[in-house]
Amino acid sequence: MSELRNLGRRVMNMVARGVLEADADDEPGMQQIQISLLRDEGKASVERFQNYGFSSSPPPGTEVLCVFFGGGRDHGIVVATDDRSSRFTGLKAGEVAIYSDEGDSIVFKRDNSIELHSEKKLVIKTGENVEIETKAATIKSEDSLTLEAPQMSFKGDISHEGNLDTNGRIIANQVTPFRGSAP
Repeated sequence: MSELRNLGRRVMNMVARGVLEADADDEPGMQQIQISLLRDEGKASVERFQNYGFSSSPPPGTEVLCVFFGGGRDHGIVVATDDRSSRFTGLKAGEVAIYSDEGDSIVFKRDNSIELHSEKKLVIKTGENVEIETKAATIKSEDSLTLEAPQMSFKGDISHEGNLDTNGRIIANQVTPFRGSAP
């Protein structure tokens, strides 16, 4: 009977819920975290598995799901994390969101649209080239828009509304279509 009791205890010890206690150590090959489990059982340097191509560093207080192979509590592996206070909500069935606890997000919506949201700044960096292909594009800015490059080319007709400054020559408050090169 003691072998059956021992087996039952090992099975009960195979999975545990807990809480992340400190910032993750993201430098090793496998992220290391410090967690506390139910009944004040603390564990330091627990490996946290993440899906390939996705990486995160959850904030302290995040809930964790930890598995212990064979029921021995000496080597746990965190296989899931979730933070109730910052979890992205309101998704429809089939939608996917990547988000941070500061409100930034990328949401893959049901209508084949992607919504990108940042509270402060969006930076896109590439070493070679950026191409955007679409039927129509609009950029709206409340304050200003600056395009900066050593050389710019525009193909197609250009029209503007409002003041236009072309090297100190201001064409004021009129709609001026350009064909070919600008004056």
